[in-house]
Amino acid sequence: VKQKLLQHIDEKVTPKTGNYMKTLLLGDVGSFETDLLQDFKDLGLLHLLSISGLHIQFLFAGLSYLLLRFGVTKEMSYFILVTILFGYGSLIGWGTSAFRAVVVSFISLTALRFQLKISSLDAWSITLLLALLINPYQISSVGFQLSYLLSLLLILFSKTFLAAQHSYLKNNLLISFVMTVASIPVLMFHFFEFPWIGTI
Repeated sequence: VKQKLLQHIDEKVTPKTGNYMKTLLLGDVGSFETDLLQDFKDLGLLHLLSISGLHIQFLFAGLSYLLLRFGVTKEMSYFILVTILFGYGSLIGWGTSAFRAVVVSFISLTALRFQLKISSLDAWSITLLLALLINPYQISSVGFQLSYLLSLLLILFSKTFLAAQHSYLKNNLLISFVMTVASIPVLMFHFFEFPWIGTI
């Protein structure tokens, strides 16, 4: 299915746009030139090309809205969304960020559907434990460390100073600054450098 979708994008879309579509929708970075990928890494912007919780949230918020608009019941919507969620996880390959995003979304959807008192921090913690049960060695991976560290910070800070009434620009700069500072120890440990321009 993934191969057919990639082929369809190649046939219908211009190469440059197609490369971004394949990366952002299907997690396929193979189409990008090595030099371009290295530029993204050097600027600290490679995370923009990886499928994250934000991608999944946008996708499923849109799907959920459409299902409700078409008159599908909340119960049926839950089963449709869960099926699509795990199908999408299989399609994009269950990488570190994809696994975290899919499982957290599944836990949140289930909590909402069955009115369970599960916070976003609980969902994050359960997902972390599941990931480590599946493969404990991935804890030494830089992708794993950054994915879980930065998502934890977003959860923790969204309820404190990021929830304060700042302007849109100030709030985004604060989030970028916190994420950049938090990622410095991990990046310096693995690569002996960090991209300061990433904040901007």
